[in-house]
This record gives sequence, structure tokens and C-alpha cells, in this order.
Amino acid sequence: MDFAFGPLDQALHFLGTHADLWAYGILFISAAAEMLFPPFPGDVVFLSGMVLAGGDALSWPLVFIVSVLGSLGGAWLLYEFGRWKGRTWFARPERKIFNPTTLARFDMMFGRYGMRMIIISRFLPGVRSMVPLAAGIARLSRRQVTLFLTVSVLCWDGLLAGVGFAFGRNWEAVTGLVTVYNRLAVILLVVAAIIWGIWMYRKSRTMNDSTTDDV
Repeated sequence: MDFAFGPLDQALHFLGTHADLWAYGILFISAAAEMLFPPFPGDVVFLSGMVLAGGDALSWPLVFIVSVLGSLGGAWLLYEFGRWKGRTWFARPERKIFNPTTLARFDMMFGRYGMRMIIISRFLPGVRSMVPLAAGIARLSRRQVTLFLTVSVLCWDGLLAGVGFAFGRNWEAVTGLVTVYNRLAVILLVVAAIIWGIWMYRKSRTMNDSTTDDV
């Protein structure tokens, strides 16, 4: 097999040349790293583990479990960091965006939609790291965040596992499908972020104008 083509082939070669115990450790670390450092291709590494499991090189239940635990571990670190230090970003009232007024709106919005956002976050490559951090900033319940994060990660990894088994060793089809999905998701998220930013800017301008008129 030629391992020079594509990130999935490289990941397969890397995992396949390590002992089972090391391979599972690499899967755990890569899943956590993807949450903490979003450009890291954790999904590709997970898919490679599932493909190897399909060929009996690894145990698919263990591949699935260590990847889920890695993702949850990375997400939990982000949540705790947001809960510990996140609110200090909004402490200065003179800032135009990251100020106490914005934090109050953020708390209200995330308190209302936060759990839904957590459920879908794992399916959105540009958001999956930000949502646990935002949940920590909003100080959502640890128990609820853990529950909904677990459901989200299980659903996403289950979907990827199904794709890995369905396509077997058709590397190009697997990587092509995941790449197209990720690109489309990122484009839609960028457009949504731009629209949200424009809306927030206009709303801030309107509030400032109203305050000036009152004075």
C-alpha cells in the first residue's frame, strides 16, 4: 500500500506501525487535541482507527471508547477554563464588545439555547471547541454540560464509525466525504458569524445613539 497519499493513509500507517497500546493512546490524545487545537485532524485519526479495527488490527470498541473519552476530556478542560477565567474577558465596561453588557446578553442567550448548542456542537468543526468554552463562561450546570456533551460526542463518533465501516478501505471516498462536509460546515459558520457580527455592531450603535440622545 502506498502511504504517501492523503492524511488518512498517513494516519493509518502511523497507527499501524505502533503496538496496540500505543495506538489507543494516540487515538485518545488526538481526540483531545482536536478539541483543544481545532486544526488538528482528530476525525481523520479516529477514522483510521476504525478502518484498522475493520481489518482486525485493533479492537473497534476500544477505538470508539478511547476516542470518545479523549473528546470529552478536551471539552471538559475547555469548559473548566471558561468557568474559571472566561468571565474576566468581559470585566471592563469601556470595551465595545467584551463588556459586562455583552456578558449579560451572552448569559441570557446561552442559558436559553446552550444545551441545544452543545448537542449540535460536535457536528460543527468550527464550533466544537468554542461551545464547551462558552458553556463554562455562562456557568451552565456541570452535570448537564457533561450529559449533553457525552450525547453529542457519542452521536458524532458513532456516525464516523459507521462511515469508516461502510467505506472500508476506500480511503479516497472516506477522506473526500469528511473533507467536503467540514468545508461546507466552516463556510456556513463563517457566513453566520459575519451576519451575527453585523447585527451586534448595529445593535450596539443603536444603543449608543439612544444613550446619547437621552443625555
